[in-house]
Amino acid sequence: MTTDGIGNIGKGLRNLGIWLAAGAFLVALVISGTIEKVRPSDNTITVKGLAERRVSSDTAVWRAWYVARGPVLASAYATLKQHGDLVQAFLRDHGCAMEEVGFAPVSVQTEYKKTEKGISTGEIEQHILTSSFAVTSTNVGAVAQLAIDVAGLIEKGVELNSSSPEYYVSDLDRCKIELLGEATRNARERAAQLASNSGSEVGPLRSASQGVFQITPVYSTETSDYGMYDTRTVEKTVKAVVTVEFAIKQ
Repeated sequence: MTTDGIGNIGKGLRNLGIWLAAGAFLVALVISGTIEKVRPSDNTITVKGLAERRVSSDTAVWRAWYVARGPVLASAYATLKQHGDLVQAFLRDHGCAMEEVGFAPVSVQTEYKKTEKGISTGEIEQHILTSSFAVTSTNVGAVAQLAIDVAGLIEKGVELNSSSPEYYVSDLDRCKIELLGEATRNARERAAQLASNSGSEVGPLRSASQGVFQITPVYSTETSDYGMYDTRTVEKTVKAVVTVEFAIKQ
């Protein structure tokens, strides 16, 4: 091959390289422009929104039960009835209306004497009669006082046991709905702050999911994956969490 031929081939290769480089540059511009147009519609931001509110319980429930024992069923029942009269008087003295009190049927358990080896003899040792009741009232303070003053019944010979009062919020569903709205607004504020840091704007909401509600004592940090409902305290904090996805506009 002649020198001129080799020179022409070299020149052609140089021209081809220039065109390839120019083509690559144009492709890069096209691709870059396309990405900039598509990216806003594909870009999203996901944030959690939080809201909480302090609420006071407006309903209280107190459960208790009293017991009478004896070898003769009729005598044990008479004792139970006497104790029941004392219980009702105690409730009335503390301002409880009888329609706020629910009494369960009397339960009877019979125990038999046993030998030294622990074998039942079939001879009755005693009957155990139990009557339970529950007080449900909107007078939260009165119910709380009942649980404290119940020792007076024990002093009168009533064998009585009780649980701690339980405190509930009757309009909790309305509170939850309002908190979900507040949590969603909080999520948008968070998203707007994050987006502004990158020179973007928050667009329409794409999706949202509700987390569990945590109803805890005031100042408590307790949480549960399944949600919580504290019934031990009168004052509570209701916490709501939502996870929200927004579109991002460049």
